Amino acid sequence: MSMIDTLLQRNVELDDHYDAITQLDGAAFLHLAAGFVAGHKAHFRRWDFAWLHHALRDSVSFCIASSEERR
Repeated sequence: MSMIDTLLQRNVELDDHYDAITQLDGAAFLHLAAGFVAGHKAHFRRWDFAWLHHALRDSVSFCIASSEERR
């Protein structure tokens, strides 16, 4: 494989990665995820869900929600 072929192949791979990351606004998610982690680290004592569950178990219903992976 020539040097030009290698560079073209890498360019195609980068384009594929870019398309995958930006699909469904993934680039914004990556940026916002850093703030999400920093916020949770800063407030982990206030957002202790185990403590909330034990303290409020009889007066509050807890619902765990998630999403299905898109394919």
